[in-house]
This record gives sequence, C-alpha cells and structure tokens, in this order.
Amino acid sequence: MLYRTGLFLLALALFLAPAQGQDDPKKAEPETLKLWNGRAPIGNGKFEQAAMASLLHGFVVGLP
Repeated sequence: MLYRTGLFLLALALFLAPAQGQDDPKKAEPETLKLWNGRAPIGNGKFEQAAMASLLHGFVVGLP
C-alpha cells in the first residue's frame, strides 16, 4: 500500500512540475495567407485578376 502511495505522489509531482513557474501564455497573432497570387482560376484554364486572402489563427503558446 505504501508503494502505491509513493508511486502516486511521484506521478503527481512529475505531472504538476512543468506547470509551475511558467509565465502567462502569449497570444498568437493571426497570419494572412494570400491565395492565387493575383490570378484566380475561373475554370477551363481561364483566370481573372483577383486578390483573395485568408486569415489564419494559430494556437495559444504555453497552454497544456
């Protein structure tokens, strides 16, 4: 029984150790991804001039 309690406390200490002493998580800034490079495909091998962008949101750094 003492062996199980010791293992549990060791596992708990190892699990909680990385969470201590960390700074607040930093917010990830969204990035803009430009599509088609100014030439949007419209089918049958034809293109039109267009500027399309997509906003990408990343993960928050520092969260478990």
